[in-house]
Amino acid sequence: MSGPIYVRVTFEPHHRLSGSPTGQLIEVLVEVPFEKARQKAGDSEYENVIDYAVLELAETVARTLAFRKIEERLTAEGEPAKNLQIPAGRILKEKIAKPALDVLPSLEDIRDNCRACVLELKL
Repeated sequence: MSGPIYVRVTFEPHHRLSGSPTGQLIEVLVEVPFEKARQKAGDSEYENVIDYAVLELAETVARTLAFRKIEERLTAEGEPAKNLQIPAGRILKEKIAKPALDVLPSLEDIRDNCRACVLELKL
């Protein structure tokens, strides 16, 4: 296998005390280079080890981009972005074969040679 691996990461925050969903949704598409995932997996040849590394990298990159976009929105609305964090909740990570072609140009470099874009941001 070579080339990029695409992962859709969805954060569905919930209320801390009740555990009920907040109705917020953050969905990010992440492109992870195969070689970067393999390097994170300790150059393993085992597909399940590489898949785990891909999903972990994708979550880290998605969190980085989500923080950035939430901070931009809060700042634009005049709210302080201090102590910003993505609340606890469900995190879904799903490998996808190939994203829609119209999404690919909006991918931006985030970290570790991984690219990502926000697909949905409902706050």
